Amino acid sequence: MDHVEPAQKRAGKRQQKTASPQRKKKKVAPAAKPPPVAAKVPPVRVSDSGRRKIVVLNVVGLLCDLRPLHDRRDWGKDLMIHYAYDLNVKIKKRTNCDKFLSMLCSHFDVGIWSPLEHTLLEHVARFLANGSNAQWAFLWGSSYPLEGPIRDLRNLFKMIPDSTHGPTRCLQVDCEATATARSPPSNVLNIPPWDPRVPDDDFLQRISGPFLALARKQSDIEYCVAYLTKEIGLALLPPALVWLSTPCV
Repeated sequence: MDHVEPAQKRAGKRQQKTASPQRKKKKVAPAAKPPPVAAKVPPVRVSDSGRRKIVVLNVVGLLCDLRPLHDRRDWGKDLMIHYAYDLNVKIKKRTNCDKFLSMLCSHFDVGIWSPLEHTLLEHVARFLANGSNAQWAFLWGSSYPLEGPIRDLRNLFKMIPDSTHGPTRCLQVDCEATATARSPPSNVLNIPPWDPRVPDDDFLQRISGPFLALARKQSDIEYCVAYLTKEIGLALLPPALVWLSTPCV
C-alpha cells in the first residue's frame, strides 16, 4: 500500500514553491575618502628689528627662466644654466642675478611666492641662493592653500608676526599682473617678464640702485612703488633713451 503524505506537509511544499523569492540586498557604496589635508603654510621669518621691509618675489620671469629639458628653443649663450634631470627641467639665471639677490637680502627680508609646485620651487630657490647666499623669509609654492595662482598679499599680512605693520612693510614684485589683481595696488610692483634671448641684459644691475636707495629710507610702501615704477620704466629703456629722459639739473 502506497505511503500517503499528510495534508499539512503537502500544503507546506506548495507554499515554499509559490513563495516570492527574497529581494537582493542593495550594495552599499564605500564611504568616500576624505580630501587630502593641505600642507600647512610655513611661518614667515622676518628680522628681529622689525624695521626691514619685506620684498615678495615671483622669481620665474624676474630672476630666472624655467623650461622642460626637451625644449630646444634658443636660450642664448650663457653659462648660468642648471639641469635638474630628476625634475625634468632646466633653469637659467638672469645676468647679475647673484649681485642683485645679495644686495636685496642684505637690506630686505626676501620671500618667494610662486605658482611652482613646492618641490620644484625649493630646487629653484637653492640654485638661486648658490651664488648669493640668499636667506629666504619664506618659500610659498602651489602646494599651500593660498587661493591657487592668485597671490593675494593680504594673506601674507596675516602671517607676519606684527600684522598691523604688514601693509606698510610689504612690497610685491611680480611679472604676472593677473596673479596680483587682489593685492592692494599700493603694495604691488608689476614688471615685464624677462626675455632670456635678449643679449647683455643689465636690467637687474640698473634697478639695484633704486632698491638700495629705498632700503636706506624710512619711506612708506606707496612712495616706494611709485619711485620704483618710474626707475624701472627708465631701466627698461635703451641707455641712450635713458639719458634723453633724465631731466637736466
